[in-house]
Amino acid sequence: LGIILGVYLSSIGMGIYMFIFLSIGAFFIYLSIYGNFKLQTPSQNKVKSIE
Repeated sequence: LGIILGVYLSSIGMGIYMFIFLSIGAFFIYLSIYGNFKLQTPSQNKVKSIE
């Protein structure tokens, strides 16, 4: 019973850690994409205004 309970708890812990890491990774991916988009748009506007 103890072994089954330990495996169950460890699997839950692994799932929580996986979810945390996945959410952090998705957040960084979203941040990088949004940051790149935000950085590109003003530079394009500046280039258009210079031209």
